[in-house]
Amino acid sequence: MDALQKRTEEQRTEGQRLRKLKILLYKTGGFNKFILPCSSCRKPMLFDVTIPKI
Repeated sequence: MDALQKRTEEQRTEGQRLRKLKILLYKTGGFNKFILPCSSCRKPMLFDVTIPKI
């Protein structure tokens, strides 16, 4: 059961992260932001083209 609880918590945390990202993209229109998968873990990474470093 411990593994099940851990997995449930991971999914809840990921769901919260995705909801925040969705709200952020909705507010900004998504024009200056894009998402690419991480090359090592394959999780989506958000990039903002308004940041000069990127």
